Amino acid sequence: KLEHRYHIAVVLKYLWKNEEHRSTFRRISEDTDQFVRFANGLMNESNALVASVMEKLPEIRSIQLQQNDATKWTLLSEERQNEMVERLNEAERAVTSNLLLCNETLDMVNYLTSDVYIQIPFLLPELLARLASMLLSIIGQLVGKKGLEIKVQNPEKYNFRPKEMLASVIGVVSHFASNGETFDTAIATSGFYQRDLLSKALATVQKHGLMDFKKLKELENLCQRVQLVYEKVNSMDERLGDVPEEFLCPLMCTVMKDPVLLPTSGNIIDRSTIIQHLLNDPTDPFNRKPLDPSMLVPQVDLKARIGEYLENNEMNA
Repeated sequence: KLEHRYHIAVVLKYLWKNEEHRSTFRRISEDTDQFVRFANGLMNESNALVASVMEKLPEIRSIQLQQNDATKWTLLSEERQNEMVERLNEAERAVTSNLLLCNETLDMVNYLTSDVYIQIPFLLPELLARLASMLLSIIGQLVGKKGLEIKVQNPEKYNFRPKEMLASVIGVVSHFASNGETFDTAIATSGFYQRDLLSKALATVQKHGLMDFKKLKELENLCQRVQLVYEKVNSMDERLGDVPEEFLCPLMCTVMKDPVLLPTSGNIIDRSTIIQHLLNDPTDPFNRKPLDPSMLVPQVDLKARIGEYLENNEMNA
């Protein structure tokens, strides 16, 4: 199954490189519902593959280090050695297979978002938060505090090319660097955002010459803007204090921007939250009854009251 998806990804990349086919990709992205489902699936695939790889690489590194210490290795029983070699072989097979497809899916996100027309659906509320979290999560695993744990011997043997992976992910970020407040806010409000994470990633990119000067400068500006948004959001949260419970999304515990009623359970939830849920599970999260986006009922009055509440707090700041 992974092999089939890998070959499909290779074919799509081949078609993308041919300018004559770009218009077809753009036309497909104009079918918002279908493309959102495709993009969501692409990010699901990427997240799952990266998670699997990052779980196995420390195990590979640990066993390699033990094998390198000849004195300690020879003290282990033959049975224990065989057991560890078997675990190593299993982990190596899993990582090699997963990275084959993982590299292609991340590259696909990179080249698709390089097109300003195809960027549009990725900026929709139901995809943007997911995209921001995916990018920051991968960056964190590559250059974060636990980066040493994934430094294995002969990484190329496993199709593990961390510099290329980082270049792909930072490349996606760079495509949206000039998109303004929408993307900046998505990065700043992601649970994976850390103050120095992006700047550390940029330093690594610059050190290895993975990006040109102009793009690096754009990303430096993005980092500064994102930090300002982060501080503004935190300051706003402090000023809001105890927000009326009816204004909060029951799943995310954040102030709703576009509240909608779920007729299947009677609960009110933020539209972007439920739409994102329905992309993966077409049921009401509160009672598992079948639910479709067309069934959502806008809560106009509540939305107006939330807006007024936020505006008043902004004015009193």
